[in-house]
Amino acid sequence: MTAAVVNVICLLIISVSLSTPSGLGQLYERQLQTLSEVISGPAKGKSLALHLDTVLPPDVVLAVLGFEAIRRTPHLTLSLGMNCSHIPKPLQETANRVSTCGFSSSPSLLHVLLLLTPRPEVIQTLWLHWKPRNLLIFSLGSPLSADVLQDKALSGVEKLAFIGYIFGMAEERPDTLGVYTMLPFSSTGVQFIGLWKSETFNKWEALFPDRFPSFEGYTFQVASFFRNPPYLYSSAANPEEGKGGDLQIFKAMANKLNYSYTLTQSAPDGKWGVIENGLWVEGKAACSCPALGRCRSGSASVALLNNGGFLTKLVLLTPGDMLDQIRQRLDLFDNVNEALDADDEWYLVNERLYSGRLVWYFPKNTPWKQKFDQNIQRLNYFGLINHWFEVEFAEWVKDNVDKKDWSGGGREGPSPSLAMRHLQGVFYILVVSWIVSGIILLFELFTHCQTSKL
Repeated sequence: MTAAVVNVICLLIISVSLSTPSGLGQLYERQLQTLSEVISGPAKGKSLALHLDTVLPPDVVLAVLGFEAIRRTPHLTLSLGMNCSHIPKPLQETANRVSTCGFSSSPSLLHVLLLLTPRPEVIQTLWLHWKPRNLLIFSLGSPLSADVLQDKALSGVEKLAFIGYIFGMAEERPDTLGVYTMLPFSSTGVQFIGLWKSETFNKWEALFPDRFPSFEGYTFQVASFFRNPPYLYSSAANPEEGKGGDLQIFKAMANKLNYSYTLTQSAPDGKWGVIENGLWVEGKAACSCPALGRCRSGSASVALLNNGGFLTKLVLLTPGDMLDQIRQRLDLFDNVNEALDADDEWYLVNERLYSGRLVWYFPKNTPWKQKFDQNIQRLNYFGLINHWFEVEFAEWVKDNVDKKDWSGGGREGPSPSLAMRHLQGVFYILVVSWIVSGIILLFELFTHCQTSKL
């Protein structure tokens, strides 16, 4: 950030003890008392980042910084409208590092925006530079319009609350402030929670309710790849239809969270996970080849049994940098004995080359990612994820692997069913036995006749 940027962020460390000045209006005193109750009540234990409106009267600023609850709470005092060209460069660099190191998005930090006059550019600047995870907007002026909370800049905030008044949302009372939040997927949008009372909003969850209790039928566009059995692959009956354990998980959460979705069979441009000009083409995570750390020789390779399973097909047929590196060091054998008799140096891999994923990728600063985290953990805890993967793996083997001719295959393949050609040796032995028995019978008859003549 430079001095040319409008609304530069400055960092001021407040270490002096201030007292509440007298002469503040009764409305200001009530509002500031409510702010003190918030900090010492539901926000207790949280560090603070105080964003002060540049049009706040100086006596109000002094009163805010002089409250005992604020002075005893670790906090930063920030201004979104001050030109910091006169601030020493080291202090500017420190502010820049604080805003970009991820500290500002910490769940233990509460951003408090003190507004006197509602201006969308203030909220937009706050999100642009600080990306708050928890945000409390506190109005010290006249009632605001509901459009303030519906600003697109607030869509990435996970925990959001507004204390003040919004036109037409609740009865305006000079001695009590209203508490509001915004539900992005709800048809109602801005929601009135209740009038501020310290005994009612004495917990964090009461002041900051879940903004995403339901996705209200929203349709997510999922960038998927139908090439990873048993996780997600094309159905044998209908190649355009997806199957797999990941799809079962997504369906279960869709029923729970009330959303729908669309899938893609592959990347439209075929570039998911490709590195171009040193940058990752967004859409799929890039992987690196696991290092062959236990091998002393640089010529060591990986042995793989060609049993026709999905892992063999994955390694041999699936494109990708990781698998290309594995294929360069791959020795393919039809059975274990061939591998043991080979002169090449190779080692057994205990780790899975293709481990299961319980992770999906979301855009950065997605506030409702926690909803998916919680539901994935619950499904995993009750064993449903492993169950779905086992079922999908068995179905994939039945549709793809069981149709393969396993004669002469490795010992890890499924046992072939008995056929007449497997039993023909028994009949050969029976015919030979009959022939030998006939010859012996004829020999005995001939010998008996010769004995009778004598």
